[in-house]
Formats: sequence, C-alpha cells, structure tokens
Amino acid sequence: MDKVPLAKARQALEEQKMQLANEYIALEQKQKTNEGSEKDISLISKITIEHMFAITRQQQQFVEKILKALEGQTE
Repeated sequence: MDKVPLAKARQALEEQKMQLANEYIALEQKQKTNEGSEKDISLISKITIEHMFAITRQQQQFVEKILKALEGQTE
C-alpha cells in the first residue's frame, strides 16, 4: 500500500484540528445555552456532555501529537 504524502497528511491533520476546534467551541456555546435555560438538565445529559468534551479534547491532543511527530520529517 502506498504511503500518504507527508504534505497531504499534514494538510488533513490541520483541517481536522480546525474542525475539532470548531466542534469544541460549539459544545461550549451549547453548554452556555443549557446553563442559561430554566429547564433542569438530567444527570445522564450532563455526563454525556462531559464525555463529549473529553472525547473532543482527546482527539485534539492526538492530532497535536501527530503533527508534532511529523515536524522535521521530509518526504
């Protein structure tokens, strides 16, 4: 199987990094909306939201580690 060219890999990772940042921001905005709501949020929903934040953050960290590992590498 052919390797993905390094430039394409970096580009895809940078795009993923931006998508994850936007997703995290959207989660934060939704959480602020929920906090401002008069309706109580169930414990299950709170746990789910916390999990979504954790997973998104974990993905961001993974992408950062891979980008760092690719620094200085050449084709």
